Amino acid sequence: MKILLLNQAFYPDSVSTSQHVTDIARELCSQGHEITVLCARRDYTEPRLVYPPFEIVDRIRVHRVGLTRFGKESLVTRTLDAVTYDVLSLWRLLRLPRHDMVIAFTSPPLAGLHGALGARLWRARFVHWLMNINHEMAMEIGYVRRKSLLGRVLTAIYRFTLRTCDWVVVMDRWMKSRVEREGVVDPQNIVIVPLWPITPDEDDEIAASQRCKPIPG
Repeated sequence: MKILLLNQAFYPDSVSTSQHVTDIARELCSQGHEITVLCARRDYTEPRLVYPPFEIVDRIRVHRVGLTRFGKESLVTRTLDAVTYDVLSLWRLLRLPRHDMVIAFTSPPLAGLHGALGARLWRARFVHWLMNINHEMAMEIGYVRRKSLLGRVLTAIYRFTLRTCDWVVVMDRWMKSRVEREGVVDPQNIVIVPLWPITPDEDDEIAASQRCKPIPG
């Protein structure tokens, strides 16, 4: 199966999401799948580091796109960098060959939307791997008002992304309940995969969800 992973950071970037996505890509590759990653050329934590636009890492095809370097000093500069990456990565995504499955993460915030659009275009399976719910965080903090135009647009994009999913992967049962609350995803299609080790007696439901199974062909 040809699988595309969408995330801003990937190996050799050392940020947390990069490590998780790299592990996932390598595991899927070991199962015999053909893996492609679309990510950013600039290192997430050290933007002065720029990686090649294309390379093969452990049999994984890695496509990288550029983005601006305004930095993380303010919400405005973060947003400008994210928008630049969103535009360039979507343009690159539309030029990639068809894949059988798209797995989109949540960095940057519109990665899920890109995954949904790519999956619909290719009539592929779509997995949205939620490591956070960006627009909800912005609303809870007060950066975005829930009933404002921007708040409504972000919510509509989020719900569209969820409706497009074949599966949604979340980190814990609390995030699962957040997704279920939207009412657009079958609870049976929401899978809990923690990002940290736990013991079975801490939470049987979460522990059971950690069992890795090959993706069906």
